Amino acid sequence: MSINILDVLNQVTQNDTEKIKEGEKLLQEIKEADFNSLLLNLSTVLSNDSTDKKIRQLTGVIFKNLISLNPNDSFKWIAMDPNLKFQIKNNILSCLASEIKYVRNSASTLIAGEFI
Repeated sequence: MSINILDVLNQVTQNDTEKIKEGEKLLQEIKEADFNSLLLNLSTVLSNDSTDKKIRQLTGVIFKNLISLNPNDSFKWIAMDPNLKFQIKNNILSCLASEIKYVRNSASTLIAGEFI
């Protein structure tokens, strides 16, 4: 599946309800197609200082919800390849040094909840 995660996240932040629904549907499709890559891509977006603050904040919420709300997804996280999980953890940990409070808070929430 060749969908740019930033395009999808931008779509979810639109003021148009239809665009938001389309974006949420795309996120669900990406999740079902490749959960591990989705988490890696979300952690990369969250840790990227050049990404819009609003997108980064949304990304943190989506990431947390993906691995905390659905037990099946939590198991996918637990069973994830350790090297990939290491990359994701490093991305999240790097967010603690962000100048943007929302990004630091998102990272702190993930760490405090023992999600990473």
